[in-house]
Amino acid sequence: MSQSVATSPTLAERLATIFQRGDTKDLIANAAVDVDQITIDGQVFPITTSDADQSGLGNPLQQLVAQTLTEPADLHLADRLRQGLGKGRGPLLKAAKLDKHVQFNNWLFPDNPAPALQGDQVTAMRDALIAAHPTRTIMIRSLTTGIDDALMAALSAAGFALLPTKPIWVTPVPSQRRAPVIAGHDLVDAHTFSANDFSRAAMLQAMADAQIPDTPAPRYTPGFLAQAHQIDLLKIKGVRDGAENLIGVVGVFEAAGVISAPIMGYDPDFAGAAPLRGALEQLVFAQASAEAAHYKTSRWRGPNASPAMSQTAVYVQHLGWQARAALKALKPILQGMPPAADD
Repeated sequence: MSQSVATSPTLAERLATIFQRGDTKDLIANAAVDVDQITIDGQVFPITTSDADQSGLGNPLQQLVAQTLTEPADLHLADRLRQGLGKGRGPLLKAAKLDKHVQFNNWLFPDNPAPALQGDQVTAMRDALIAAHPTRTIMIRSLTTGIDDALMAALSAAGFALLPTKPIWVTPVPSQRRAPVIAGHDLVDAHTFSANDFSRAAMLQAMADAQIPDTPAPRYTPGFLAQAHQIDLLKIKGVRDGAENLIGVVGVFEAAGVISAPIMGYDPDFAGAAPLRGALEQLVFAQASAEAAHYKTSRWRGPNASPAMSQTAVYVQHLGWQARAALKALKPILQGMPPAADD
């Protein structure tokens, strides 16, 4: 059974509202997306449109291809892309309309939850987005093998192509969910944060992301972190040292049995960085509800983690033969992507 999210209309509306107040880059510095919402069978979901995003949140497939060819962490996939796309990769990607799309259920985190849709609801979602965005490809990212299989089957039946996008790790949420004890340090909730603390949290997140240079990461601003806390989008907690300095931060998103930690920031040059990161990972589980069953992340492999593949569902049937042919050419190339490798 798919562990997918029955979204709260209030939460989806709040997310759209904070992005509609001003410039997206004031919230995610490297994102180029417009955020809106759509109602499907009484459920409200966030949607985004994007033409040129560099954060990995707007267009995962275009980012995957560009990143693999310029900074190939996976040489096997890079060779397949070069052989399959050759010098014509730019026209092929444009023909598949991957540079102009609408993304359904985009919560603007690297590892989204899956939407709670079945059968006729999938068809209704597809038809509603075609009506609202007739010239755009429809995408749904972060569908996870082994967790969202039923939803992926429904999407495939509705005409979506399922393309492997990135390897991830899935960890069972442990039954023991105690907050970590860090000698000489205090765990604090975000309601105690000052404006300077949110600035420090954004800086710590950037420092941690810099340790994984081949992975595009959204650059969340202090303003985003503060508002995500205010609207209860993220459960944010921090770690202070004996001098009351913020040295670590975690932001957890949970939806119907699946948790992710889009925020896990710390200073890698800190003398106790390794045990601090372990404590932050433990803090992720400590914030999980009793219903949480899976933790998924594309960043680090934790204890008891299993490899899985994150898929992107793509629909281009309404866009003409060029888009259909281009997507058909791209699909077998990406099918060769290997799962996450053991450390």
